[in-house]
Amino acid sequence: MMIDSPYIFMLGLGLGWLTLALGVIFFRTVSQWWRARRFGDPINHGLLLVEYGKEFTGVKHHESLEDLLVEKIPSEFNIKRASLLLPDEYQLVPAGDSSYQLPINHAAVRWVASSGEAQLAYKGHLLELMQQTRTDLTWAEIWIPLMRGSRLRGLWLLGPRVTGFQFSPDDLRCLTSIAREAAAVIEALAFAEQERLTAQEMRALYRQVIAAREDERGRLTRELHDGVLQDLCAVVRDLKAYDSTAAVQDPAGKPQETSYGDIVVRSGETVSALRAVCNDLRPPLLGQDLITALKALIQDLDSRSSAPGHIAFQGHALRVGDAAELGVFR
Repeated sequence: MMIDSPYIFMLGLGLGWLTLALGVIFFRTVSQWWRARRFGDPINHGLLLVEYGKEFTGVKHHESLEDLLVEKIPSEFNIKRASLLLPDEYQLVPAGDSSYQLPINHAAVRWVASSGEAQLAYKGHLLELMQQTRTDLTWAEIWIPLMRGSRLRGLWLLGPRVTGFQFSPDDLRCLTSIAREAAAVIEALAFAEQERLTAQEMRALYRQVIAAREDERGRLTRELHDGVLQDLCAVVRDLKAYDSTAAVQDPAGKPQETSYGDIVVRSGETVSALRAVCNDLRPPLLGQDLITALKALIQDLDSRSSAPGHIAFQGHALRVGDAAELGVFR
């Protein structure tokens, strides 16, 4: 029985495609079996990145970041031990621990930072560089730099897995992505800390300026009160005495060329004006207590204004600190 060549060709082509499909299925099955045997059960890295990306947005301090990188995320990969090293001047120091230090300019650190990605420590050039360190870091299987641009913000060390499985390339890429998010968080925390310190310095500077101004006011008050004001008071007293003597010596009441009475009045007005200046610069009653100073202030305002002024207090004393008392009075 003869079979036409087109049928033979179609039959051969179908067998070829079937063989190819079976080969692909066999290859995938063997590959999955081999990956599971080498790397363990697959991890959903996409879901992991989304979940911990949300966690990173809520980090407000280094302790929370350390908890994520040292406890929570390593547990997802069944990692025995993890450590987060943060820069401290020229050293990398484990967060919350100072048992060992790693120089930032060490060759191993520079090697990992230059790559910008997670590096396996049990093979390649990194293993040789690790052997040059004084610190025993043989437990760390993965070195992950926390890079922000070209700046190293920290170093993330991960130990072996509890199950003994190795880290797959997908695991390394996922850990690198997590480390970059952590570096962004560290940079944001550094900026926030710098802003806090700047605001604290500004507040301290403002308090110093206020204190210096009040000290200067107090000095001017003392100089005016103890110097010029006392001299003017003496002049007014002498003028009053001289005016009385002149009135006795001139019983006829003849007009004098110089009106001593006007001089006395003007001198008294000058004394009152200087006393008011002293009170405005640094009220003496403020040295006693705030209530007394406020009562004197309201009485003075009430005497000089057509609108009545009144102030009432509950209690007998009010002590809130010199700076607060000064602020309330001003």
